[in-house]
Amino acid sequence: MTAQLPPPVRQGLSPSEQLLCEMFAAVLMVEGVGPDDDFFQLGGHSMLAVRLQRRLRPLVSGRLGVQDVLRHRTPRALAARLSQQGEEDRTDPLLALRSTGDGVPLFCVHPILGLSWSYAALLPHLSGHEPLYGLQATGDSATAHRTLDDLAEEYVERLRRVQPDGPYRLVGWSLGGLIAQAMATNLQRRNERVALLALIDAYPVSVFTGDRDAGVLDSLLDSVSLVNRRGSVLGRAGVAAALHEATGLADADRLVDAALANDRLVRDRTPHEFHGDLLFFTALEGRPAGLHAGLWQPTVTGTISEHQVHAAHHDMLRSPAVGEVGRVLARALADGTDHPPPGR
Repeated sequence: MTAQLPPPVRQGLSPSEQLLCEMFAAVLMVEGVGPDDDFFQLGGHSMLAVRLQRRLRPLVSGRLGVQDVLRHRTPRALAARLSQQGEEDRTDPLLALRSTGDGVPLFCVHPILGLSWSYAALLPHLSGHEPLYGLQATGDSATAHRTLDDLAEEYVERLRRVQPDGPYRLVGWSLGGLIAQAMATNLQRRNERVALLALIDAYPVSVFTGDRDAGVLDSLLDSVSLVNRRGSVLGRAGVAAALHEATGLADADRLVDAALANDRLVRDRTPHEFHGDLLFFTALEGRPAGLHAGLWQPTVTGTISEHQVHAAHHDMLRSPAVGEVGRVLARALADGTDHPPPGR
């Protein structure tokens, strides 16, 4: 048997860059990854980022978090990050996916899982001038709120620490869309301008039938592609263990608590009126009957611009759907959407 030779070291690459090129290729199942190739442009998504982080952790010196992979998306950039000391909190309530840029930031609100990692897949499709932040759930804060307006108030205070004044740009996926809409109306009550409100397959009515908490647990597993498991069978503790396995987070049980608490806040709630236009993305595959963008019309004074995407709900921020979502968002941001909204 002929011994298999290791891949040749590329000219001009450091050993860590060479290693990362090889690991990117292995996780993404592609060939010829270069030092400046973007993880997400090659088809990566947040759960593949978790897989890459797990493979790398035993091989590199120092500590490596999933958020490092999300923020430093090329082998060269990640190698530079590994040369630095320390590790940032992976469950930061306000996750800076990109803190640089002189444009108006885009704030992304977490889906049911409570993590904003998936929004990193938008970065290759958006202008490098716009900072991108993700709002993430914490079990303590979620269970402390009595209404969705209380939660929206806290999230607004988080983003105002980064951007004290408007115009504001918000995007929310799934449950995050309901929170983003509540944040937008909160900001308007403060006489702040909301230049963009974009919702990704988020509806002001429930999609759950039967035991609502069991439906939330099932949705948590679906969000990390554990579709072969059912939350109603595993129960809360089993789902927390499965999320720990999928995300690598030691405190995954807090994500379960936050998801259950946040879902209870949106049950049977009528959204406040939003004064402006709404950008909406509809997931066409597997869409439950009766769900459509027009459900928002009674609480939106402006126009609803709907973009239908041929993808399932949980795949909206994965390739190839994220490319379509990202291109539409990029156009909306480039158009300025800084015009005074109707009725203001």
